[in-house]
Amino acid sequence: MNPFASCDIAYINGPSDNPVYVSIDGVLYDKQQKKLISYPGAKEGAYTIPKGTLHIGDYAFLRCERLTVVTIPDSVTSIGEAAFTRCERLTVVTIPDSVTSIGDWAFSHCYNLASLTLPDGVASIGIYAFWKSSLTDVTIPASVTYIDHRAFDGCEELILTVAKGSYAEKYALSNGIPYVSNDIPIPDAYAVAYDAKDYQLRGRAYLDQGQYDLAIADYTAAIALDPNLSVAYNNRGHAYHCQEQYTQAIELNPGYVIAYQNRANAYEATGDMGAAESDRLKAEELNGNLP
Repeated sequence: MNPFASCDIAYINGPSDNPVYVSIDGVLYDKQQKKLISYPGAKEGAYTIPKGTLHIGDYAFLRCERLTVVTIPDSVTSIGEAAFTRCERLTVVTIPDSVTSIGDWAFSHCYNLASLTLPDGVASIGIYAFWKSSLTDVTIPASVTYIDHRAFDGCEELILTVAKGSYAEKYALSNGIPYVSNDIPIPDAYAVAYDAKDYQLRGRAYLDQGQYDLAIADYTAAIALDPNLSVAYNNRGHAYHCQEQYTQAIELNPGYVIAYQNRANAYEATGDMGAAESDRLKAEELNGNLP
């Protein structure tokens, strides 16, 4: 725990014979110099953490509002809870492959931190880790196997870059976060199982991006896993622009208003105006019966 959290001081000093702490260039470490405990809140500019440091402690940089750039050495393995919370001028953080965990609230309220690449090796990201930061672009490696569902709350413009088939992609789908997937192969150990809903959600993401072949493939996978998933037939029909798919969706769910509307559009596209009008009337009838 940081004993000087939120204190407006520029330098931390202490006796060299202190049995617990040591000051290195005004920054407080444990005696073994393995854990960064407290960075002075009024210290300005960029900071490079010394090589050999293993841990960035809880609240270590809390409210260091003059800090602009942090370079973390490849000896560090963990970033503690609220370690960089409210570092409001922080624009650049270099995180090495050695880091495996990013704690709760670690970079929350970093209003000028716009882009971040998490290295291979990171396995977990805690709750509110990036809450209300200004992140627009975050790359998450396949090594990540846990992200709290509120890790990116308040990041309104965020787009994730993830490995296709990874936990991070499934996380983005489940939480409605826009993403793009790269084609970097992932090790079997990091591949995650997708259920019908996951394929349906990813299919919708591809559909919205205009990647129709990928959308059709995912909807087909969803249907294979759950033949009663009517929304997958409907959306695959949208991708195919094929009325037979909408018909199958309607057979599974006769009250599916959107499927009638989409089938009407498909009929119209093929010149069958009578069938199109019939489906539109049915959709209007069902809409009128909805509570």
